[in-house]
Amino acid sequence: MIDLFVGKKCVYPGHGVVEIVGEETKELSGHTLSVLVLKKEEMTIIVPKQKADTVGVRPLVSKEDIEEILTLLADHSVTPSKQTWNRRQREYIEKINTGCLFEVAEVIRDLELKRIEKPLSYGERQLLEQASSMLVSELAEASETSEQSVEEKISNLFVTAAAA
Repeated sequence: MIDLFVGKKCVYPGHGVVEIVGEETKELSGHTLSVLVLKKEEMTIIVPKQKADTVGVRPLVSKEDIEEILTLLADHSVTPSKQTWNRRQREYIEKINTGCLFEVAEVIRDLELKRIEKPLSYGERQLLEQASSMLVSELAEASETSEQSVEEKISNLFVTAAAA
């Protein structure tokens, strides 16, 4: 069980970095339940405290993980998937929804490398934007730097690939 307290930032699968803004007690079917109130921009998420691990709430990535993620993004030797777009889309969505930042980074890497070869479809651009937003916000928060700085670092990884 991770240490969860009001004011702490953590990650909620499929949504990215959220802040714990409260802890409340709710009455549900005659049972008292302790819940965490998570907030991201205008969205509020309520999670039973005892089930936070089960639903995938996790701490921000470590500094060591950040380096591994950047290495994963820089690995341009992967072979793009030859599956149909529907299957790739389903796979990408599943990876994003796990909340695992390594899987989110794989989606970004694969789509960015595909974008170098040919323009992305509307659906692919949407998935890339969603995954990038999650990755950038968490890396910025975990490394205590600006999102713009993280975006530039990631962008530079693919500029060199496009030039090659």
